Amino acid sequence: MEQVKTKRNWHLTDRDFAILKHIGEYGFSSARWIKEQFWSGKSNCIYYRRLSILRKMGLLEHMIGDGGNKLAYRLTKRGIAYLRTRGVEGANDSEYRAAYRTTYNHDDYLVGIGIVLRSFSGVVDYWSERQVRQQLAMRHGYKERTREGYKVPDALFTVQTKQRRLRVALELEIAPKAQAYYRKILNRLITSTDFDMVLVIAPDALTLERLMITLAWVRANDATVKYVKRDNGFYFALLADVLNEKGKAKFSGE
Repeated sequence: MEQVKTKRNWHLTDRDFAILKHIGEYGFSSARWIKEQFWSGKSNCIYYRRLSILRKMGLLEHMIGDGGNKLAYRLTKRGIAYLRTRGVEGANDSEYRAAYRTTYNHDDYLVGIGIVLRSFSGVVDYWSERQVRQQLAMRHGYKERTREGYKVPDALFTVQTKQRRLRVALELEIAPKAQAYYRKILNRLITSTDFDMVLVIAPDALTLERLMITLAWVRANDATVKYVKRDNGFYFALLADVLNEKGKAKFSGE
């Protein structure tokens, strides 16, 4: 245990540190995902009391949404400073505000998906979107651009196979988009040299089918894709299936 100076003599446990690090990686995390990650399978857990203590220690705070609803937990400046003293340099506070509910829902699901994928035995590394954004900006020498350049996926993870390691990009689509948007994004995902494969997760079968049809169209008709030497493979899954079935979820490849 490690003591943090407060008005009361509370001590941080290894699990407390892991919780803070988890929140720092994603920018925020809801009580649902924190409970699943750190108290999974315990029927009479008192996780909310521990999170309350971390708040009283000044390390966490609530992220407030529309109507004053408490959406999730995020690090305070003190929490960020503490993690940096422990060598966690990538920790930052969340940039979300109440008006961005759609974006929050998208990234809240990403936290849950990350917990599931990290539980797979073949996944040896996992980077959240904010971590990937920093990595790719350093690699390419500039930040992601809207109209050109590389694509920052929603996450990156490494899968160890018998032959080699594969870097997989995660792309979550939960809101309907225009066909032109899908074509542009799929173009960048197909031709990117930052990863070897792409896992696309959709909210329902109709959206999933639409994405698969659009992918086939892009491969057949997009001039850049047709003549480039890069052609990343794709896998698809449904959001509810991944979150609920976890290791038993169905992943369909091309």
